[in-house]
Amino acid sequence: MSIETWKKEFYPKSPTKGMSKIKAIEHSLLKWEGLKKSNLKKHGLIQKNTQISDSEGGCFITSAESCALCMKYYDEYENIYCAKCPIVSVTNGIRCDYNGTNKDFYESPFGQFVYKGETKYMIALLKKTLKEAKGV
Repeated sequence: MSIETWKKEFYPKSPTKGMSKIKAIEHSLLKWEGLKKSNLKKHGLIQKNTQISDSEGGCFITSAESCALCMKYYDEYENIYCAKCPIVSVTNGIRCDYNGTNKDFYESPFGQFVYKGETKYMIALLKKTLKEAKGV
């Protein structure tokens, strides 16, 4: 097992800006399900901060570059960053990674993963976002 087997199961395609909102949320949710400790272990992977690695030197970085929602909605040139991300509408303006202070990053859903390997907060947030996007 390796990064490649993990990607085949949980990150089969790279995200694109042209994905629909629902497809981008589903892509993100699948990735975060794959980042659960049990799924990393199943594929022989180790997490350190944002980096997922295998014993063969394979590496996957959990960041804006590997997030379908960031890919679709993040636009530094327009200075909107996360403003259009559907997560922000579900959380009343709170980003998944930050809300104003350095302390907030550690307590954010993304920060909980980076520093504790905890995925349940991000998964719950994505499930809530998907439910809202589908209107259920």
